[in-house]
Amino acid sequence: MSSAMLDKVPHIVSCFPSLSDISLQDWSDEGIIMLDLQPSFVFEEGQFLDHAVLILEGTVRMYKISGSGREITLYRVNGGECCPLMMSSILGETEYEASACIEKPCAVVAIPVDVFKDWMDRYKSFRQFILKCSPKELSLCPTYWIASTSNQSAAE
Repeated sequence: MSSAMLDKVPHIVSCFPSLSDISLQDWSDEGIIMLDLQPSFVFEEGQFLDHAVLILEGTVRMYKISGSGREITLYRVNGGECCPLMMSSILGETEYEASACIEKPCAVVAIPVDVFKDWMDRYKSFRQFILKCSPKELSLCPTYWIASTSNQSAAE
């Protein structure tokens, strides 16, 4: 890890206190990067994720496209939060089930999937934080999206 990245660890931990147990050696794993994402950035539904993304600052809107082409906002993820659909995709090794667009410029830390899974296994506080994020965000999803997803699953 570069010294520039190492210098950012205290800021990352201030946004995500559950990462405080992670050793500096673990932060030096190859592929952990900081990114600045601008509002023009969009991540499309149906892709497999290479990195888990933790948002330090900014806002990301998660949405689905309805059959008629209309965007349906599921929820927003802000600084200090992570996306439950991202975690579900990574842990379930499935395609990402929504699209994401940057609404406010974001500073994020991107952690390679294999490192993210290792940290989930080894660090209880990190695992608890990740698992607690899911119900909060998913409770904000529009009921009709959840119902349509359930109906699709039943039809398959």
